[in-house]
Amino acid sequence: MNMIFDEFIENVLHYYLLYDQGLKKQANKYIEEYVQTISAWDRQELNDVLFLFAQELCDTKKYDFMGIGRRGNGRIPYALDMLLRDYLYSECSENKMPQLRWFYELYKNDKFGVMYARDMLDRAYLSTDCDQKTVALLFSSWLGVLEWGAHHFPEDCIITKDEMRNAVKQCKKIISEKEVDEALKKELHCYELLYQCYYKYENEGKSKSFQEYCDEANIEFHNDIITVYFES
Repeated sequence: MNMIFDEFIENVLHYYLLYDQGLKKQANKYIEEYVQTISAWDRQELNDVLFLFAQELCDTKKYDFMGIGRRGNGRIPYALDMLLRDYLYSECSENKMPQLRWFYELYKNDKFGVMYARDMLDRAYLSTDCDQKTVALLFSSWLGVLEWGAHHFPEDCIITKDEMRNAVKQCKKIISEKEVDEALKKELHCYELLYQCYYKYENEGKSKSFQEYCDEANIEFHNDIITVYFES
């Protein structure tokens, strides 16, 4: 299998070589024809290669296949992407890990995959094979809700109080069930303090600056890049 996978990687790298040389049409034709070729392989052999490829993209990361500098959008070539997505979707239907997590990582921003990605992550978390990366991804997704809600602070809060409380509740539920990195727990605490400052700022009629409330809570808030941290 290693030899077959090495050959697969060589073909993918050849696509990138052509693409980087500005030969985009030739590169796309090359990868489309290669995908047609491997689609005719023995199904188990193809699945084994796609498993290793997904592992490379999400965990091993020996090659920079999804670097933003490549192809401009940080995605692998479309024909190969669709083949991989279909493989992972099929594996996820059987609740396989780490394929559930991989689907979320690779397709959470894909126009098709986004419809299923969060469900895949939730199922990955509930799996008996749930790993620490899955825990971190789910926890971070709820932190993302809090980050988004604070995006226009102090002018406005994008999410409702109920949505904020639910995000905090979900993070604390994860903490009660799994081992969570201390940095993530600290980030959650910072957001809790930040929202307390915002609601106090609103409830007291903005009688003083938002920064003053943050100073009193011993946190610093950078509105331009949404950074919240304890002062040293």
